[in-house]
Amino acid sequence: PDSALIMSDLISSEFNYYVSKELLEIIKFKYAFVQFGNNKGPDNLNSFINNLKEFSNKNNLKIILCPIGLALDHSDDKLLKKIQKIEKDFLYYEPKNLYEIMFLIKESNIYIGTSLHGVITAQSFNKPFFVFPEKINKLKVYIETWFENAEKLFGEFDEFQKLQEHYFNFDYEKQKEDNKRQKQIIYEHYSKIFKI
Repeated sequence: PDSALIMSDLISSEFNYYVSKELLEIIKFKYAFVQFGNNKGPDNLNSFINNLKEFSNKNNLKIILCPIGLALDHSDDKLLKKIQKIEKDFLYYEPKNLYEIMFLIKESNIYIGTSLHGVITAQSFNKPFFVFPEKINKLKVYIETWFENAEKLFGEFDEFQKLQEHYFNFDYEKQKEDNKRQKQIIYEHYSKIFKI
């Protein structure tokens, strides 16, 4: 988490080299970045998709389905492709590299998913995020460790009113200050670790 949180301080010009023209067209729209690990998504997929579509319509957001984990036991692409097959209005995007994943989250209006690294990337670039930790306890532990308003940042798969309230009331300045404080702790620890 430490090295991931400071990525916004370290990476900027790299996006110019590693992000495709196709992706640059996608980010011209307001959108929610949505990701779910295979076997970590909602049990009632159709109900979840309907709620997600209602959320996107209410907030004038496109839904971009993008896998973060493609390794064994992650396979985000399997569930996301299944969702896209059910709801054709959602766009599935297969990232060409890690920079594209980071860039899509950085330019999004909100990150929604089950990936800890997705959460930390959104946090690093000061973007709203909402997660569903029902099947992944480390998500809840991370959020409860670092955020005062932790209970507002995650919910069960049917808690879309909670998601809506968080998105509508997101305090960019507060998260910016919280990030600054957390990054300062990280840099202080790094200076001790790498002190010669």
